[in-house]
Amino acid sequence: MKVHEFSARLGIPASKLRYYDRNGIISGKRLEENNYREYDKKDALDIYNALMFRSFDMTVSQAAKSNSGCRLGDVNAWLSCHIMEVERQIALEQMRLERLQQMRQYFTDIREGQTRVEKFRLQKNYEVWTFGTDEEPDQKTVQTARILAKHLPFSYVALKIPEKSLFGDVRYQVQSGLGILEENRRKCGIDLEGAAFEIAGAERLTIWLEKEDPFCLTREDLEPIFREADRQGVELFGDAVGRMYLGYTIDGKRVHCFALGICFR
Repeated sequence: MKVHEFSARLGIPASKLRYYDRNGIISGKRLEENNYREYDKKDALDIYNALMFRSFDMTVSQAAKSNSGCRLGDVNAWLSCHIMEVERQIALEQMRLERLQQMRQYFTDIREGQTRVEKFRLQKNYEVWTFGTDEEPDQKTVQTARILAKHLPFSYVALKIPEKSLFGDVRYQVQSGLGILEENRRKCGIDLEGAAFEIAGAERLTIWLEKEDPFCLTREDLEPIFREADRQGVELFGDAVGRMYLGYTIDGKRVHCFALGICFR
């Protein structure tokens, strides 16, 4: 069969058939009288074999090798390796779905312009601070920030008010950077090389806020969380830590929604 008839029967464009031919996936016979390629039904099986492997992301060169003396053990090794990779991708996509659901949950948890305080258990996590600090970040911190930025949305934008500022200043020193939950760090296989601050999991009083500039927070902004602590008869201590969730516009103003939690005893 000539290339156009053969490609039509296969259900693929003639251009793809020629591409596979050039890359050794098949090798049609060349006719002496006109130098055209001639294909038969056995070539069709090799094409479909290659298309199947290509649908699982096998490279063209690997697919060509599978059609030219690749042993059963070689194919099995590739399949085993690819199964592990697909399982890893499924786990990452599940994490991505959970992050999207968390963001959507925000719209049922918050009401525009309202402040909410609640108890929330923060899981163990790691964070680096690159903005709002008194010192320039060192090279390890910059490298860790680069790793976490690469792994968004499994990592997140982190915020912190250091304890000294939280309980001593009227206008707070707010720091920002990136963080990741220990659970997500393990699933992504990330090595943070000791440059990130480890924050232990703990139950915290958490406040949700909408602010144009999270770097300009004052004691007044966090007053609801202090009042709630007094009402419950608990003592707040430690840094206020949390994360940024969403940015959007209210009444023509760009605002950021974020949560900050403080440990209590």
